[in-house]
Amino acid sequence: MRESDSTDKQRRLAVAMIVRDAADVLDDTLDSVRGIADEIVVVDTGSTDATLEIAREGADIVAEIEWRDHFGAARNECLRHVTADWILWLDAGETLDETAAQQLRNFVDDAADPNKAYLLFIQRSAANAANCSDQIGQLRLAPNRPELRFTGRVRERLMQSVMDAKMGIDALDCVIQHGELDRDPERQRARARRRLNLANLAITEDGEQAHLLLARGEALAQLGRAKEAGLAYRRAIEVAERGSSESLEAYYGLLTAMDADPAAAEAQVATCLEALEIFPLDAQLLCGMGSYLLRAQRLDLAARSYETAVKHGKIDPAIWHLADLADVAATCWSLVLQLLGDKEQAETVLENALAERPDSVRLRRQLIELHVKAGRERDALAQCKLLPDDMPYRNDMPAVVRGAALAAGKKSAAALGPLRGAYQAGCRDPLCLRWLAAAHLAVGNMTDVELVAAEWERHEPGNLEIAAFRQAAQRRRVGPQSRRVDGPARSGVPVDIGAIPSPSSTPAGT
Repeated sequence: MRESDSTDKQRRLAVAMIVRDAADVLDDTLDSVRGIADEIVVVDTGSTDATLEIAREGADIVAEIEWRDHFGAARNECLRHVTADWILWLDAGETLDETAAQQLRNFVDDAADPNKAYLLFIQRSAANAANCSDQIGQLRLAPNRPELRFTGRVRERLMQSVMDAKMGIDALDCVIQHGELDRDPERQRARARRRLNLANLAITEDGEQAHLLLARGEALAQLGRAKEAGLAYRRAIEVAERGSSESLEAYYGLLTAMDADPAAAEAQVATCLEALEIFPLDAQLLCGMGSYLLRAQRLDLAARSYETAVKHGKIDPAIWHLADLADVAATCWSLVLQLLGDKEQAETVLENALAERPDSVRLRRQLIELHVKAGRERDALAQCKLLPDDMPYRNDMPAVVRGAALAAGKKSAAALGPLRGAYQAGCRDPLCLRWLAAAHLAVGNMTDVELVAAEWERHEPGNLEIAAFRQAAQRRRVGPQSRRVDGPARSGVPVDIGAIPSPSSTPAGT
C-alpha cells in the first residue's frame, strides 16, 4: 500500500476484489497494484485452497462471506468494506503493468470526475500464435458513492445504478491484463457449470432477459454444448432490443456456435447477413463475413467485406472483440487481393495501414511476406530491421527471408539450407514453417512436409494452410498428376490465411 502522505483533499484509491480458490494467481494481482492502492479489500466467497492466507498477507481488509449464488450481492458486500474515494475492481489473476498502474493512479489523483464512472479495457492474450488477443471495455473504476451498487446473480452489472444516478461514462486508455486462469480446462468447465446454474435460476426468477440468455449461451458454449448455446443466443436476439450491444453480442455468439457444425456453412452466411442488416458497419461482423466468403471461394465479395471493415468498420467496446481488429482487417484484405492477383493493391493496403499504425508487427510481417513472394529480398530484409527487438525469433529472420525468397523464386533445393538452419536452431516463426514446408513439397520430401506441418500445427492450431500442405503431400505420394496445393495456397505460393478470424463471443466474466 502507498505510504500515508495524503491531505484532506487528496483522493484515495481502493482495489476491490471478490475471490474464490485463486491461490495460484492472487499474489500476482496484489503485487501489480500494491504500489498505487491506498487500500486493498478482498472478499472470499468460500475458498478451499490457500487463497485466504495469501489475501491476509497482501490486503488491508479481508472478509469471508457465505456464497449465496449471487455475484452482485458478493460485490456489494465487498463495497461495504471500502473507505476510499475511488474503487478499482479487479478479478484474481488480472494485473496492471507498471506503466498502466501509474497512469491510473495519476488519473485518479489529477483528473477523475466524481460524477463519472470509467471503462477500462481488459485484454486477454492469444492462446497461440495463430490467434489474436481480444479485449473488452468494462466499468472498472468508479467513485465510492452509496447509490452505486451491483445488480444480477450472474453477469453482475454496475451500469444500471450509474445510469440511475445520471452519471457520465468515459473510457480510459488503460489496459488490465486478463490472467491465465481461464486457460485451465477443468476450471473453465467448473465455472461454466456454476454460471449456467445461476443463469437458469435467474431466468426462472426474472424471466427471459437478454443478458441472462447471453449468460446461458456463454456457459453452454464453454461446456461444448454448441447446439443448445445456439438456441440460447437466438432467443437472446429475439428478446434483446434491436440494435443494442446485447443483440450484437448474441449474433457473435450464435455465429461462433455455428462453427461447430460444418453443415451450417450456408446458414452461417445467412445469419451474418441478417446481423449486418442491423449492424452494417460492425468491423468484426464484416471480417467474419469475409472469412465465410473466402472459404466459399467468393474472393471478390470477401475482398469487399474486408475493404468495408478497413475503411468504415466500427467496434462496440462493450463486447469482447479482437484487440488489433483494424490490423487483422487490413491483413485479410491484402491477402485476398493477392489471391485475386492484385499484388500492387495488396501492397498499398499494407503500406497505408502501416502509415497509420507503424508499430504493428502483424502488418509488417505481412509486408515482409509480400516482398518475399514478389522476389524483393532486399525490401523484405529492410522491413525485418524494423521489427521489435523482443519479437520471438527476430534474429533468425534474415536467414528465413533469404530461404523464403529462394523458395518463392522456385529455387527450392537451395532454399532448404537457410530454412533448415533456422528451423534446427529452434525458429518456429510461421514464415519459416510455411516456406520450409513449401520447399520440402517442391523437392518431393513428403515425410519432411508432414513433420514440419505437425510442428506448425503445435504452434498455430487451426491454420488452414497446414491442411492444404498435407493434402498436397498426400496427392504427391499417390501420383504426380497434381503438383499444386489446393485452397488458399493453390498457386503453389503460400498465402497466410491462418489469422483470418470468425466473429467470436469470448466472455471472461468473474
